[in-house]
Amino acid sequence: MKKKRPGKADTVEKLAGHLEHSFIGLTRQITELRTDIAQKIEYVREEMINQFDHFDESFRLLRDDIRDVRMELADIQRRLAGAEDRGDTQSGFAKEIDTALSRIASLEKRLQKLERR
Repeated sequence: MKKKRPGKADTVEKLAGHLEHSFIGLTRQITELRTDIAQKIEYVREEMINQFDHFDESFRLLRDDIRDVRMELADIQRRLAGAEDRGDTQSGFAKEIDTALSRIASLEKRLQKLERR
């Protein structure tokens, strides 16, 4: 007895079932990939924000340090100008210069620390 060959309708139905199953699997994989990519993008975004926050804080501290140095230099300049205007005695003027030089040395050390950052 001969085996009955499946009809065209049966073959098309089986093929359609296989295609449907494949598309469902592909859809699931695409959805998983999209979710994975979205999570990775969010992670990178958060890391970038954290790095920008860190840089913002560093720049703020640097601006504060520079402002302090400028204020110190302005004070030194005022004091030297005042000593010059008063016509202090030579010893008084020398003391004022020594104080200014000491403060300048201190500022130089602070600037060296800032440069290392």
